[in-house]
Amino acid sequence: MEKYKVFGVELSPYSVKVRSYFRYKELDHVWIVRNFEGRSEFNKYAKIPIVPLVVTPDNTALQDSTPLIEELEKGTSGPKILPEDPTLAFLSRMIEEYADEWINKPLFHYRWNYKKDEINASKIISTYFTPQFLQKMPLLGGLIVKIISLYVAKRQISRRHWLGTFPENAPIIESSLIRILDLMDNHLKTRPYMFGRKPTMADFGLWGQIYNLYLDPTPNSLIIKRQNVLNWVERMLFPKEEGHFETFEQLIPTLTPILEEVSEIYFPWAKANSLAVKERKESFNVQLKGKTFKQKPIKYQAKTFKILQELYKEYNENQNLNDILEKVGCLRYLNEETI
Repeated sequence: MEKYKVFGVELSPYSVKVRSYFRYKELDHVWIVRNFEGRSEFNKYAKIPIVPLVVTPDNTALQDSTPLIEELEKGTSGPKILPEDPTLAFLSRMIEEYADEWINKPLFHYRWNYKKDEINASKIISTYFTPQFLQKMPLLGGLIVKIISLYVAKRQISRRHWLGTFPENAPIIESSLIRILDLMDNHLKTRPYMFGRKPTMADFGLWGQIYNLYLDPTPNSLIIKRQNVLNWVERMLFPKEEGHFETFEQLIPTLTPILEEVSEIYFPWAKANSLAVKERKESFNVQLKGKTFKQKPIKYQAKTFKILQELYKEYNENQNLNDILEKVGCLRYLNEETI
């Protein structure tokens, strides 16, 4: 049987998220770095020029990490990443949404607002676009990599409006990362994964972003100070089933503060972004923990938030779920029409 092909790069949080999932499921695959040499094969399958790209054994191309994983879960064997308890199943998916669409802000912020992080990342990324034979040339190769590095950094910095990672938003973004790392460090004291002894969508989503933060010099210094998070980051490189999911009652004491963080930071932002998209605004402001966050509206994030709201409708008769969502402040956002 042909192997799955997983195209990606180490500095793409969504690429490594999918790679970690493949390793956990023990799906026979080959990891292919998207670089200059592999561009023709990548372009053959990719509908849009982004990673990850998964090519199945029957030559079906899959892109976009969340629907990609959900599609593979339907048709593959091995350990499942969705808890049987519907309350936990939805909460896992909700945390993954928060990770994909909010924790990407601290990642982009540190990578492209701090000089040593910018230099480190742009140099690595430039090697993906530089032919390997040129990189091996002592002087010319180094010069070309440096020139492409400067271009990469300039391009990424110019795209800060997509995530709102402007200097004026730095206090909100940086404090939100510190809070979630502290909350996770406490939560992971007594368990290897977010929902017990095997990973869920929450783990894969959070890990893709936090692992990439770990690869960058400045946020790395934050992560290595939190031993339980650091252990989890290393464990998720090659995650394994180590037992069962915990019960709602076992998880809720330390999971509740994490859900409150999602409610207080991500959900108000997601609602404001969705309304701004609907009203075709050029930019929007939203109050997050008493501070003003400003950026341009993004259609893709409005789409993913709507998908989460639609998913909730499949669970909304679950009183246990509704009780915890009400307690942490999420319920009203999930019920509100935005787009």
